[in-house]
Amino acid sequence: LALRSRAAINIPAEVEELIETVYDDDRACPDDEDENLREFWAQTKAKMLSKREEKEQNAKVFRILSPHDPNLMEDFNLELEEDSPEYHRSRQAATRDDDTPSISVVMLKPDELHLLKPEPDLKTVRQLLERSVNIVKRGVVQELIEMDAPAEWKDSPLLRHHRLLKLDARGHSQRLNDWLFRLDADLGVVIEKINKEKN
Repeated sequence: LALRSRAAINIPAEVEELIETVYDDDRACPDDEDENLREFWAQTKAKMLSKREEKEQNAKVFRILSPHDPNLMEDFNLELEEDSPEYHRSRQAATRDDDTPSISVVMLKPDELHLLKPEPDLKTVRQLLERSVNIVKRGVVQELIEMDAPAEWKDSPLLRHHRLLKLDARGHSQRLNDWLFRLDADLGVVIEKINKEKN
């Protein structure tokens, strides 16, 4: 409905307006729409509100009690792992309600491999994190989880759950089972499935 009356979209000037229009919970279905659409609007809104209430209830499990809460010291400790991809989602300290598995990967070109050094200082850690990306592609994530993080990162709280992909001069990674990663100047990280029959 937000796009129907538009012949074109001015990017980026109109993007924020469109997003706010689509995500406005208080917006009602236009009165001039047909009955079927208004009924569908009501059904999907009810479903959305029900799902939101369920998510809010689930989120209470992870909520940290107020420092002034009398039950603070007796609060059950879930021993959650904030970033560890090896842990099941139920054992992670969730900050977003998202079932999609993900893992953070640092991608280094040949001239950046000098950043791999034991006990990296904060400057080096920052440089490594600037070269990191969050991978959410199903199938790929599990392959990355099964890789070990570099030994140099084991004692770094900011890097210990990251994986490393070394790139060649073209920006291509080593083969990871059936997958190949490459950096593209326009598209960012491109993940391609390798055709086994051709290799």
